[in-house]
Amino acid sequence: MLRIALIALLSLSITSCSKTVENPRSELDNLPKWVLNPHIEGTIAAVGISPASTGGLQFQIPKAEADARANIAAQIETIVSRLTKDALREAKISDQNDVEHVFSQATKSLIKEVPLSGARRVNMFKDPDDGTLFVHMSLDRKMISNYLAQNQQIIESTVLASNLSRENIKKSQEAVKDLFTDLDKELKTK
Repeated sequence: MLRIALIALLSLSITSCSKTVENPRSELDNLPKWVLNPHIEGTIAAVGISPASTGGLQFQIPKAEADARANIAAQIETIVSRLTKDALREAKISDQNDVEHVFSQATKSLIKEVPLSGARRVNMFKDPDDGTLFVHMSLDRKMISNYLAQNQQIIESTVLASNLSRENIKKSQEAVKDLFTDLDKELKTK
């Protein structure tokens, strides 16, 4: 009888342990879906995070929003960088590294001036366990496209003022046009 009781107790403990293993709880389970996938159609969206603060939400919100804006700017820079490399590759420019450096400097200064103040807060979540604040923000892709198109002249002027050969300047100017055509398509279609 004691033997049966021990076997029953052992099998009960094994069963309860196996249920725990089958359904492990993740630290991400309590987060809203938008924290893990911030995508919003027609925008560039990102999540900003701020750790718990003794000052409360009034200190956390600006920090999380600044983090989200920085993440949006990083996405814009990635798009512009990728399309710049594609445009230069298609233009078949000799000394591509020099031209790419000129483009990189011009586009970085242009991206730094993107009006991220147009980003709007979409969602906000404060983790009840540790007080971390998550802010979901988005920036309209058409607004970014219009801003970049209005400032295309900055990149063209930078190319003209560079120490590149005449042939590379001419090809670079064509690459600028291609870059902005591709940027316009990319930003307005997604």
